[in-house]
Amino acid sequence: MSIIPATLGGCVAVALAALAARVAVPGTGERVVIVAVAVGALSALLRDTRSCLAIAAAGSMAVLVVAGVAYLFAVAVAVLLGRGQRWVRSPEALALFRSTPPDARLP
Repeated sequence: MSIIPATLGGCVAVALAALAARVAVPGTGERVVIVAVAVGALSALLRDTRSCLAIAAAGSMAVLVVAGVAYLFAVAVAVLLGRGQRWVRSPEALALFRSTPPDARLP
């Protein structure tokens, strides 16, 4: 299955969230939160890392248009939270934690 439709759909969803935030919400902080939530949710749902990077780029551009450079940190945190929780539930992470004996994890 190609990742292109999911990536394009995610970018369109982020653009629509930014447009809706620009039209309906008066405050800059609230606009950034709306775009960051959209980016974080999509980065948690998409499997491919390249799709996640494209969504992060689209979210960054949307935040630049909606709020400015000072708010790009919110998008970065949203992407890290989305991908991080996805990685924690992955089989690779579970295998990493299971292969270590319980006594070796103690400080």
